[in-house]
Amino acid sequence: MKASDLLAAITVEPFENPHQEVCFQEGDRQLPITGIRLEHDKLVLFVTEGSPPMSMNEFVLQLMLHRKAHVFVEHNEQQLPVYGFREEHEKLIL
Repeated sequence: MKASDLLAAITVEPFENPHQEVCFQEGDRQLPITGIRLEHDKLVLFVTEGSPPMSMNEFVLQLMLHRKAHVFVEHNEQQLPVYGFREEHEKLIL
């Protein structure tokens, strides 16, 4: 999924509750995304244990700045492409 597509999906349609954080679903657990970095044409989201969750403002800003980049989540030393999301309570789950 490109950053521009994800940005459009989360900003165009009004959601019942505003999102407070972005998470990655790993089995039964939801891990909060704590950072984001640009690698070539990839926008890589990552989880660092013990770090505070990344703010939604920072997440949206990075999507805006790097609209053409493809979005990935780094997990277990692999970069997994993001194909979609779902809303759960006040979380955006990738």
